[in-house]
Amino acid sequence: MLMKRVVTIILVLFLFGCSQQIAQEPEVIEEPTVNPVIEDDVTVIENIIEPEIIEEVLVVQPSKKIINEQPLSLRSSQKLEIIDTHYVLDNDLIIDDNAQLIIKNSIFEHRQSYARQHSLKASESAQVIIENSKILTNCKGSLNWEFFDDSKLIAKNVIMPSCNTWNFFTNTASANIEGWDFFGATFCESSSATINNSNDMELELCYPHGTTLDISLPTNITSFVFNNVKARGVESNIAITESTVDGWGVTVGPGDDITIRDTESVTISIIVGAPLEKETVLLTDLNQKLYTDKTYNMVYSKLRLVNTGVYGWEPNVFGNENTLIITNSNFTGPTINSGNSKQIIENSYMQTVQTYEEVRIVVQDSVIYGDVISHDKSAVALYNTQVLGQLYEEDSSRIIVE
Repeated sequence: MLMKRVVTIILVLFLFGCSQQIAQEPEVIEEPTVNPVIEDDVTVIENIIEPEIIEEVLVVQPSKKIINEQPLSLRSSQKLEIIDTHYVLDNDLIIDDNAQLIIKNSIFEHRQSYARQHSLKASESAQVIIENSKILTNCKGSLNWEFFDDSKLIAKNVIMPSCNTWNFFTNTASANIEGWDFFGATFCESSSATINNSNDMELELCYPHGTTLDISLPTNITSFVFNNVKARGVESNIAITESTVDGWGVTVGPGDDITIRDTESVTISIIVGAPLEKETVLLTDLNQKLYTDKTYNMVYSKLRLVNTGVYGWEPNVFGNENTLIITNSNFTGPTINSGNSKQIIENSYMQTVQTYEEVRIVVQDSVIYGDVISHDKSAVALYNTQVLGQLYEEDSSRIIVE
């Protein structure tokens, strides 16, 4: 999702079927009595006192600092307890099986050099538990925390004073959030969440192909539930109380018929991909503005916006020889793609360009505010286009500038 506090990107990775599940209460965990596990490749700096944050209710002043630039993996029943510590991780974090990451009275800082370089991935029955702590990133583009299978994020009293991580939930993963302002997340498949007393959040809803949705999404919430009563085909369950949402996100995929009305702030993700093959979709006028009544028809899907303010667009292309053409727009930029698909962008403004597999992207007469990053065997061609960020060629990919 294009976040209002900082330009980052929501990455919708999966769009499958769903089923309801209510987020379960966390099991009681005894207060840890040991310091964090410190591997040989971790530098420990003692007696680092973080400045007090006057404007926040929560004051976090760790007594030591740990810097880890190596991948961190927790498996089986391993537990990493970060207590009274400023822990800096500049790499990936993988939590599997029944492992737990526990962060209490600490600062956890997740760093990277460019968008989506690193991530947190939790799977099976893993848990991430955060209490009375601060979460930081170094503002280098989208940094995702991803929860799969039956994994859980349990958080209470979390502050995030700068750029935020983006949380992604799928399968039957769940979130139990209490007091996390600026929390941002995508909920897909049978994922679930209970959220209370959290403000200025950004939440995205994704669902299986063929969903029919006609909804108004509130910003000031006393009590709101999103489930299969709200939309045919939706099986995730999100319950929110005593909170505010700064911006909603809605995904439009193949076969979807989506109507959003009387909504103050929403960002739209558009998926051009399977089951579509060798199809071409043309989109124009993807801008940040109030749409009085506008309909976009995209092969077998439809999006209608009625009295709705859009602050971000995230169109992406996938699959076998599908082509997405975007003109005269101001949007996030192509950030997730696959197969041998193609995207053509003309006379537009965007934040980031990122390619994978054998995708080809052509950008002409446009401005890119951030980085251009190519992976695998993909290619990016830039014609009469200004890039304000950096160019990164990974693997055997190419970036052509003319």
